[in-house]
Amino acid sequence: MRTIQASDSNSPRTKYDHAPRKTPWLPPILLLLVQVLFLLAPAQGSAQGQDHALPNQPSKPVQEEIKLGMTAGFSGPIREISVDLYHGAMACFQRINRQGGVHGRNISLVVLDDAYTPGPAMANVVHLVEEDRVLCLFNCVGSPTLTRVLPLLTHYSQEHVLLLFPFSGAEPLYASIHSGSIYLFRPSYDRELRDVIDRLLQAGRTRISVLYQADAFGRSGWQSVKTALKERGLAMVSDGAYARGATFESSFLSQVETVLAGKPDAVVNVATAGSASGFIRDLRRSGSCLPVVSISSVNAQEQYRILSTLSARDDRDYLVGLVNSQTVPFFNDPDLAAAIEYRAAMAEETVGPPPFLATQDYTPHDMSPTGFEGFLAAKLMATILEKLGPEVSRATLTSRIADLGPLDIGLARPVHFTTMNRIALHDIHYIAFDADGLIPIDDWNLGHCP
Repeated sequence: MRTIQASDSNSPRTKYDHAPRKTPWLPPILLLLVQVLFLLAPAQGSAQGQDHALPNQPSKPVQEEIKLGMTAGFSGPIREISVDLYHGAMACFQRINRQGGVHGRNISLVVLDDAYTPGPAMANVVHLVEEDRVLCLFNCVGSPTLTRVLPLLTHYSQEHVLLLFPFSGAEPLYASIHSGSIYLFRPSYDRELRDVIDRLLQAGRTRISVLYQADAFGRSGWQSVKTALKERGLAMVSDGAYARGATFESSFLSQVETVLAGKPDAVVNVATAGSASGFIRDLRRSGSCLPVVSISSVNAQEQYRILSTLSARDDRDYLVGLVNSQTVPFFNDPDLAAAIEYRAAMAEETVGPPPFLATQDYTPHDMSPTGFEGFLAAKLMATILEKLGPEVSRATLTSRIADLGPLDIGLARPVHFTTMNRIALHDIHYIAFDADGLIPIDDWNLGHCP
């Protein structure tokens, strides 16, 4: 493990079986009407392939192949998270399919783009559930989108539709887990941020400022920091907000000015990779060497790509003093079985980006913490399917997922869901950056600004 200083980061290959589809555009009024009707009317579907479970009767499999459904922002400000998560999951599924699948059935992933926008995300969920007849929703991405999807899970409760392992730490998801419709893979953003605050205080940093996205996701993170500091007898010294959709190319000069006005000794980013990197760029150009901690909503590999490129161009080290929290172990761990398997899968499988994502706008990372999370979530999904047996259905998945016992996916401890525990992982990990990329850290030595 490394310590960070603030002053110093033969098998055949398979292609996609299902090409991701982009959601068709609907006029806003029509889209609103559609959403209201979906929420008020009973779910519709063809008579063939319906998955309603009758009392005391076994439910039929949803389809011959096991179809999972994913809605994510493959366009817009979080496309690098969506693609990396998809890459990791697909590498796992393709590897399993080449080895015979699960009980002889291939796993496929039906993907729709919601552009990180709530309306399309809701429409996508309806399509995945009613038209594609997916077994469950899996690996969906985005706090503002998934928060709006929650009422649809209630609407589809009689259809036994589960939301499994979304990439979000939003509090509404965690507050809803005891509904029985949601199982989560990662700790919440609140859990992350409380751990971040504890680490900063242990490092002697007590004057904390926050950069946050001005929406439910960002405000929830802002509140978590405020509450954590208050419980420790401290207060946030300043904050800066930016609009959702801001990118690296956006100016963050006003946010830098607002943050620095509070004379902080550390900044916490509740942001996405592009916006976090843009803020760091303008912060460093202002002359500040303050340490900056970004949570796992920031794709660390994308942040490294952006800032290392900028460092080479400007002859300035933009990676100095950065720490990122993660909800999965380090993907390059030489001894962790799951990490070894992930690296092998990413080397062996051909997994490209969704075809509607312009390659000149985004080049997928070979490996990343986000990709590793997607891989682990997919391995957990496959392990669950294996334990459920060949006759899997929405109803059997819903009724038995909490009773499967320990699930070994190659981590230090097995995952064990129960009716009282619907979260797979609970630990927070940290990485920093050097010239060669990402490095795991245990102890924080953040140094001092001159």
